[in-house]
Amino acid sequence: MLLSREGLKYPGDYEFVLAGVHTTRWAALQAGDIDCAPQPAPWNFIAESAGYNLIGEINDVIPEILFAALIAKKSWLELNSETVGKLLKALAEAYLITNDPSQEEEIALPIFQRITVPDDADLARRGLRYMRDMGMWPNGLAIPERAIATTIDLMIQAGLLDEGTRMSAVGSLIILTSKRRWRDAWVGPLSR
Repeated sequence: MLLSREGLKYPGDYEFVLAGVHTTRWAALQAGDIDCAPQPAPWNFIAESAGYNLIGEINDVIPEILFAALIAKKSWLELNSETVGKLLKALAEAYLITNDPSQEEEIALPIFQRITVPDDADLARRGLRYMRDMGMWPNGLAIPERAIATTIDLMIQAGLLDEGTRMSAVGSLIILTSKRRWRDAWVGPLSR
């Protein structure tokens, strides 16, 4: 969607490869194994600093989609409802802390820095604020209906879900995490 908006057609102008999670994609970009890839903060900032071009913001094309979900069998959820409740409560509390600027320096930033860029507090701070400001961690683990609908639409377009199962997919989703207001940046080299 982002690339077609820029006039590129698939197939023909580009191909897709499974390049792994963001850290693996970043290594593949640097090695020249791939020409562009979505990069979440703070890797989008690292890429720009390294001379890669920002091709576009995915969030501009797909503003709401499910970013992450905890998935389990209904039977397991029923057997472990107390544990699941504790997990959801802890996640909701973590989201509140992450979204509270007064908790940034003491709690949120050290954790975010440790799992992203351990050697660069300023870059970690920039990434944390960027993601927080776009609503990556919505209070109450809220998931808008639009995010669910967009996710299902994209799964159907990608051939991962049959159009005929749309309503049952909507009805059967037990989604336990947040909406995706994803602002991964697609970055590519200056010239290729």
